[in-house]
Amino acid sequence: MTRRIRLGLFIGLLTWSALAQAMYKCSAADGKTSFQDVPCAAGAKAEAIRPAPRPAAEAPSAATDWKKINSELDARLEIQRAIEERRPVRGMTRAQLDAAMGPPDGINIGDYPGGSTEQLTYERTGATWYVYTDKVFVTAVQQQSGSNSSARANRGPCPSSVAIRNEEVSATSIGLGNAERAERQRRISRMKECGR
Repeated sequence: MTRRIRLGLFIGLLTWSALAQAMYKCSAADGKTSFQDVPCAAGAKAEAIRPAPRPAAEAPSAATDWKKINSELDARLEIQRAIEERRPVRGMTRAQLDAAMGPPDGINIGDYPGGSTEQLTYERTGATWYVYTDKVFVTAVQQQSGSNSSARANRGPCPSSVAIRNEEVSATSIGLGNAERAERQRRISRMKECGR
């Protein structure tokens, strides 16, 4: 930036600053107009300038705001509790769902005029979870208790050796708790038994 441009910017800022703080518009007899923060000199036509009032902030409705804040806090706490208890709940992000349930045992994708959805299947001891997402958030959760042999039959092809190996590697993560590590080992056993 050249020296002239810098000087011009500096003078412009000073002028703007002076205008922003001016409280009086003074018109002299020779037609010159000046803006200043002190009253005009004798003989000059003075016009007081008042800064534009700032719009008053809307007074928030304490009851509505607290209800909203409490509702959001309750939802966050419920999601955190669900992650700790290893179960899905509506409103979770996909990352939170992965933290709670690990990788799904099956994925079905539906493409509709209104958008696409996913159905993620999780087989856990004594239950099968069906989790529906819009690929960002969990939108619905179903749990089927008891035998899940029909879910296995409809699950599709067996996992590849690469998928099994990836699951084995993820089961060795030091960030896993004992319960999650045991669950992943059971899932690896099911993956290996597929098709036998």
